[in-house]
Amino acid sequence: MYAATAALPVSHAADSSRIKLDAENKKAELAAKIKMHPEEYLPVTAGKFKTGVLGGISEFPVTLTNRSTVVMDLVVVRIDYILHNKKIFKTENVSFQNLAPGSTVTGEASKSSRGVNISFRLTTANAQQIGLAYSNP
Repeated sequence: MYAATAALPVSHAADSSRIKLDAENKKAELAAKIKMHPEEYLPVTAGKFKTGVLGGISEFPVTLTNRSTVVMDLVVVRIDYILHNKKIFKTENVSFQNLAPGSTVTGEASKSSRGVNISFRLTTANAQQIGLAYSNP
């Protein structure tokens, strides 16, 4: 009498190590891509704002979208308030925290007593999940 035995899959330590290494490489690759081109993964847009008769900016929305596949723990957008003579009147940072992948959030920049225009850019992006610490002050 013969007994049939089923072949069981064998888990090898080498396979497990390779899978872990592949995952770490993908995280590092994504972090490098975001760091090289953050505007592709974290686009920032500014909504229409109101300007006073003699200058001054109010009701200024800033929208940020997380196009990456990871949670962004902290993203900071720098906003410069620009005077008639093209000089910067003041600078402000708007922070966004815990942005889920694919999410879009809108924050409100503070009012400015002076200024007729604005400029903005992404200055910080941190994602602990992939070890990203991007900074461009």
